[in-house]
Amino acid sequence: MATPAVVALAERFPSASIHVASGTWSREAWIGVRYIRGIIDAGDFIGGRAPSLTSLSRLIKRIRRGNFDTALVLERSMWPALAVALAGVPTRAGLASGWRGIWHTRRYVVPPLIHEADLYLRAAGLLGASPIPRPMEYVPSIEAIAAARAWLSSQALVGRPFAILHPGGGTNPGMALPSKRWPADRFAEIATRLRQQGIVPIIVGGPSDRDAIDDVIAASPGTIRTNAEADLAFLAALARESQIYVGNDSGPTHLARAARTPTVVVFGPSDERRYGPWGTVADGAAPGEAVAEPHLGPDAPAPPWLDRDVRAVTVDRVWSAVGRVLAQGARA
Repeated sequence: MATPAVVALAERFPSASIHVASGTWSREAWIGVRYIRGIIDAGDFIGGRAPSLTSLSRLIKRIRRGNFDTALVLERSMWPALAVALAGVPTRAGLASGWRGIWHTRRYVVPPLIHEADLYLRAAGLLGASPIPRPMEYVPSIEAIAAARAWLSSQALVGRPFAILHPGGGTNPGMALPSKRWPADRFAEIATRLRQQGIVPIIVGGPSDRDAIDDVIAASPGTIRTNAEADLAFLAALARESQIYVGNDSGPTHLARAARTPTVVVFGPSDERRYGPWGTVADGAAPGEAVAEPHLGPDAPAPPWLDRDVRAVTVDRVWSAVGRVLAQGARA
């Protein structure tokens, strides 16, 4: 969701050399973003938890070696901001969430409700970048595209319509929230309905998603499993070739969205107003729709999503969203 801010900065400062500090789990997602000239290995540092002194010292040294004159910190945690300050970067813009923005020289106070992509764009505005909304983006490598097409050929799927289903997610560094997962049997029902419409369902996921994947395949025979677990570039390349992606609120879902894939996202205990499909077709984004029960309006207070049960979302509601997004994608 930070890619619109990166593009905005690159357009504002076309001669700048932009580097991104990334954890090992998200490094691959940055490789497919325009304008990124280098990736600083943050190891297990980024993710909200208090780092060890060793991790903090290592990141400070890596930032210092870059001799950067400006930094934009898009995490609410104080630790990345502290690392940038101790590395001696003179201009430090970032989010001010409570007292945690004290290390920034320019601060954007986080409002009560704002989409994350919009929040990052506004923070980039502290450095003079345009806050005008633009789509997220990710361009898979030539190698990833070739691998995806080779796999499709091996499954006799070249030229056939297919959909990507991701029943996992809810787990990343610093957080485990399996309650974000829509039940596997409902993904299986979506897979069955897609197949009845002549669209081949393909299921994707990483090692932590294996149980959900197995349950979907058991309940919907004929669903195809990929053999490239946790390969984000392959996933993005595959998603770009698909008619639609259906998944939970997770990193792979946002990646598919950035790869310009029509997307349906099921929400439970996370806020679709902050993390739902970003961008509009008019802005160049693919069609996308968030499905939740109840759906939170712009004036609803923030806390209700914490107790919202993803199981309240019915198969029919998701299937209706799939139909709308497919129709929009066909017109785009």
